[in-house]
Amino acid sequence: MQINIGLLKQQHMTIRATTDDLLALTDLQFDQGFPGVTNARLKLAKVIADHLATETVEIHEPLQARGKADDIPAYAEIVSRIRELRVMFSCHIAKWSLAAIRKDWAGYGRSLREIAVELADILDREERDLFPVAQTILTKVEPARRSNTLLFDPSLLSQSSSRRRLVSAVERYSENPWKPQPSLG
Repeated sequence: MQINIGLLKQQHMTIRATTDDLLALTDLQFDQGFPGVTNARLKLAKVIADHLATETVEIHEPLQARGKADDIPAYAEIVSRIRELRVMFSCHIAKWSLAAIRKDWAGYGRSLREIAVELADILDREERDLFPVAQTILTKVEPARRSNTLLFDPSLLSQSSSRRRLVSAVERYSENPWKPQPSLG
């Protein structure tokens, strides 16, 4: 199995650039930077969510489906740090409403910088300790066997029609796993 390391690294570059754009706004005076904060925050949240979805499909699900996640020494720590960062980011967003940012522009900038340091660190760790090792492991193993086990949670899909098609395909497969199945597309 080949994983798309190039796509994952490109997404990391986009996350870094988007973070830098948001940080640059906080370097400006309030009246200059504040008007762009909402769009910059939304963009950062979207690029991070897109990356997490890609990383799940490209790395985490294949490793777990093949029982190979424990073969990566730093895997558990990286996954734990990702979860911690998600909580930290959620708390940051909850704390820093637009009203709170208006009230303490400098404090918002400091808080954002703390998040940015943690984010940069986890991106570096993934590129150094996760991506290359996962690629090596996954290119050496056989593809996961078809089973009735669902390798991901279809409720994570945002479009209900896509979810219905997926659930329908899984149900058809569960009824007769040897029968050729129509495309989900």
